[in-house]
Amino acid sequence: MAKSIDKEVLDVLSRCKFDGNNLLLGAVTLERSLYVKTAKVIEALGGKWNRKAQAHVFPENAEETCADAIVSGCYVDAKREFDFFETPATLAAELVSQAGVTLRDRVLEPSAGGGRIADAILAAGGNAMCFEIQKSLAEKLYGRGVDVLAVQDFLLVKPEEIFGGLFDAVVQNPPFSKSQDIRHVRHAFDFLKPGGRLVSVMGTGFTFRQDRKAVEFREWFDSVGGTYELLPEGAFKSSGTMVRSLVVDIEKE
Repeated sequence: MAKSIDKEVLDVLSRCKFDGNNLLLGAVTLERSLYVKTAKVIEALGGKWNRKAQAHVFPENAEETCADAIVSGCYVDAKREFDFFETPATLAAELVSQAGVTLRDRVLEPSAGGGRIADAILAAGGNAMCFEIQKSLAEKLYGRGVDVLAVQDFLLVKPEEIFGGLFDAVVQNPPFSKSQDIRHVRHAFDFLKPGGRLVSVMGTGFTFRQDRKAVEFREWFDSVGGTYELLPEGAFKSSGTMVRSLVVDIEKE
């Protein structure tokens, strides 16, 4: 849901400086209360304070990211709206390596976000193919060698609708809230070729919850020979969350 930006905050954002991925507030003198309100909006837009850079650093170009909010006077908290927590680059590379991605493999990233996993797929020599529900993020992926199959919710896509057939691997970091990670993993599994491999970040909830979704997922997970490994505590701290998570690994027979 879009939120209105306070007029004072909007004035600050209009006067701040941008340098690549950095938003600099140093040239604007602010009272503490106004700084806190401004920083809250910047962080919701994706900027994270970096002491070394003395700037709020965005995953992509800061001015482009903030432009719509400054013009419209409204913003959407991407993390709350889409459960968007960027995969750290090191973890993205580890996930792709674990999936065994090799040259020319067709690899699906169902919810590409800022493209960290897609970049790692490309670096491994695979063909990165993805879905991304946020138009602004999808547009940035197009020019980076990523094949954006559609700007839509992956859960609404059927495997038979994919041009070129099924995939050699699926690597993903889906949203966790309301058991979306369970739905994404079950759905993504259907997009694999026989012998294909799915590697996904998930929340830890399915390992102990007793609700029907969790119980049914555990039964299915065991039936397909799935394994999982806990990630270190704070694995996503740099992305703004301390949620405990793990990596599931499933090979399709």
